[in-house]
Amino acid sequence: MILVDTGDIFERSYSVTKEKRPELEARAELYMRSYEKMGYDAISLGDRDVRLVGVKLLQKLDKMVKFPILCANLVDAEGKSAFTESVVIERGGYRIGLFGLITGGAEAREGNIYKVRPAEETAIEVVKKLREQNVQAIVLLAHLNRRDAAELAEKVPGIDVILGGQGESPSKFLESIGTTPTFFAEAGGRGQHMNTVVMHFSVDQYKPFVVRETPTKMLDELRSVDSRIERYAGVITKPAQPGTRAASKDRYIKLIQNLLKEREELAARIKGLKPVDTEAPFLTLKDVPVPKTLDDDPDVAKWIAEHHAKFDGKAAMQPMKRPIRPKAPLTRRGSKMIPKKVLKGAKPLK
Repeated sequence: MILVDTGDIFERSYSVTKEKRPELEARAELYMRSYEKMGYDAISLGDRDVRLVGVKLLQKLDKMVKFPILCANLVDAEGKSAFTESVVIERGGYRIGLFGLITGGAEAREGNIYKVRPAEETAIEVVKKLREQNVQAIVLLAHLNRRDAAELAEKVPGIDVILGGQGESPSKFLESIGTTPTFFAEAGGRGQHMNTVVMHFSVDQYKPFVVRETPTKMLDELRSVDSRIERYAGVITKPAQPGTRAASKDRYIKLIQNLLKEREELAARIKGLKPVDTEAPFLTLKDVPVPKTLDDDPDVAKWIAEHHAKFDGKAAMQPMKRPIRPKAPLTRRGSKMIPKKVLKGAKPLK
């Protein structure tokens, strides 16, 4: 197994105040120590990592742990890479090349000292170097959106898998992007899912990977989508009662529209399935939800408790008690639940 992360690790917000910076720096170190404890092999960087944590501190953290931070296209004023460009990891007798790219427009906390090289020209150079090292597969840890990843795959042949880092929803299938043999997947945000991409090497010489998809899995997903559409349609056809889901019909209409689009894409994909080379190496994908009740490693739990004791003034993070939201009618489209005593008899949305 090769364990990786594709960026925006240390902070979810887009800005950090001066007063909050010591806590962010301590948290970044805590995350890196925890990742090392969990056995991570490599991580790439997101734009919020370089803008909020800063390159200098990230370089310090990079030296503190055993695994590398990969970012091939973030360079200093002299054009030298600020972090490791790529790494070759051997597992099960096979050599896997990994490299990282960050989105264009990412700005380092230090300002113009660092700049982002174009992803395309950087990727061409790195892929060539990795192929010269006789790797059997190349995986890009890309903090790029799906559109930019697809454009990159079209222009840079030789990348087998792109793991994206900007999407919020986990991939359910390995997606062939563009007209290339490159496959794309992303695990979504907030650490709630892990995408497991399994590589099946069936030949000694290099061949592009394929995905041996059968309609069964996709048909199951199609049925699931149909079931959700039917359920949401049932909600919006009911009379709008104060404080019920039916009172927010616009939301469910939008959900149905998105599901219909997803259904159309799934149906087209099922129809377009073609036989593949049975001797070619192939890929499979499994989405693994990470349970909220997962116990921390004892050392990690200790570090977290120490962090909270220092910055929150308590020995350990206590479970958050969420207040029970009172039921109330909606007074206008998009409004939130408001206590009845505030509404004073306002009429519900119909």
